[in-house]
Amino acid sequence: PDHPVALHLLGDICRQTGRLEMAVKMLTKAALLLDDPVHILCSLGIALMARGQLDEAIAAFHRGLDQQPDNAVILANLGAVLTMRCEDKKGAAILKRALQIEPASATAHKNLGILLSRKEAFEEASEHFEQALKINPDDYEANACFGTLRRQRGDYAGARDCYRRSLGIKPNFAAFLGMGELFDLTGDLASALDF
Repeated sequence: PDHPVALHLLGDICRQTGRLEMAVKMLTKAALLLDDPVHILCSLGIALMARGQLDEAIAAFHRGLDQQPDNAVILANLGAVLTMRCEDKKGAAILKRALQIEPASATAHKNLGILLSRKEAFEEASEHFEQALKINPDDYEANACFGTLRRQRGDYAGARDCYRRSLGIKPNFAAFLGMGELFDLTGDLASALDF
């Protein structure tokens, strides 16, 4: 017999350990068994987003918002998906709404920083990355993105520090690439390899 709570917990564990296909299956079944509870829809949306199934993730987040329109966690993740799809106007509005509801949303700050960086609103993007890292200093992605922003602005030492923090938390392509680009810009191989 399927137990929805167990399916939800196992689905979240699978999502967190990168077994995304299994996570989606378990979370989908748990959501069906419990008639779409918001917390499971949020987990399902995040798993779908990680798999690159953006339309499905958006649908899961919207189903959650139908029940709880002011759920800041779902809004922050929906804003992230829209940012990934380069739907910047919609994404920014949703991320700002998430921050109105929950000013301490590291996810919303990080994703607004990513969106603003892409629009070259570097000062405002920096503020959002700083807020995200103040709330969650162990967010490897926020550290890597802030490093890229700093590199783009010519702050190579600051960028290197962000990339090193990111890599210290979790080895990731964005930070490794950023360190390589720093080497390309500065010619300082020792610093690029010192992480």
